[in-house]
Amino acid sequence: MSRRVVIGIAAIWLIPATGSAAETIAYAHALGHSMPFLVAVLTRSTPWLVWSIATPIVIALVIREGAAWPPRGRTVAIHVLLCSTFAAIHAVVYSALARLAPIAGPSQLSFGTTVWTELMGWSATSLLAYAGLVGTGVALVLARRAAGLQGALATARLDALRAQIQPHFVFNVLNTIGVFVREGDGQRALRTIGLFGDTLRSALNTEPTHLVPLADELETLRHYVAIEEIRYDDRVSVQWCIDGTLLGHPVPALIYQPVVENAFRHGVGRRPGASVVEIGARADATRLTLWVRESDSTAADTCLTTVALASTGIGLANTSGRLAALYGASGRITLRMNDGASLAEIEIPRCTDR
Repeated sequence: MSRRVVIGIAAIWLIPATGSAAETIAYAHALGHSMPFLVAVLTRSTPWLVWSIATPIVIALVIREGAAWPPRGRTVAIHVLLCSTFAAIHAVVYSALARLAPIAGPSQLSFGTTVWTELMGWSATSLLAYAGLVGTGVALVLARRAAGLQGALATARLDALRAQIQPHFVFNVLNTIGVFVREGDGQRALRTIGLFGDTLRSALNTEPTHLVPLADELETLRHYVAIEEIRYDDRVSVQWCIDGTLLGHPVPALIYQPVVENAFRHGVGRRPGASVVEIGARADATRLTLWVRESDSTAADTCLTTVALASTGIGLANTSGRLAALYGASGRITLRMNDGASLAEIEIPRCTDR
């Protein structure tokens, strides 16, 4: 822990510590007694050092456990134990020092009774202090997550744009346009040019937001798919298997792009025969699944083998990272394939409050 952090923690807890000392001096004065300022500070402020020690421990726990809601039972139990422990230590230290410098003469209560009385008297304050530490930890977790999401979204936008303008893609599109021109098929050539422009425009104009309605995501994707359909002509059949009731559901922006691009590049582009690309979305009570299946129409899903995403390039690996940043363990992407087919599935929690 850096010196700056230690000083910052001490400065924060100096505020209630000073208030406690001032309150003690004022209370003693009201009773007709006097208490030296230094004595009040040492005996009434020192117990707050307990919460200074608790600060890095509690915040580290929150960061380690994450900010998932609802919290796990184990996490709640740890927080209850820590809160009770630090509250009890604060009460013991406060009671011991208060007996050394009582306000109105020696206490007639036993030390155990004094500790219990102080523990109950400070219970609300201790709970608020602990809640403040937990809240600080949650804020740090969310801030880090937001920073990670900004970087991941920027990477996704750049990956999508790069996938559309990389040299071999541009060459293939221009070559397709050239073939149509030579064949005198001006209508298809103009349509390809228009779709290519729409694809680039969609990537450049995508709002910098993490989540978009599924309908918007599909609209952007259709431009890209339409060009690929023209490029491969009768070699590919694209089927959209979208549950219409899910079109308003929020999904990560540009989440389909690397998966569909992977299917065309590594599936359709390498298969000499006809291919089928299915793009779908389905949901159950708790999860939404976005999926892309590419096959030669003869391979069965039961024969597919799970493939490590790291072996497919950076596109799917980045997608996995985005899902982890957005949803934690609740978001994941899996890729299964064999010689005749591949199936990529993106799973995210379903929003049920819409």
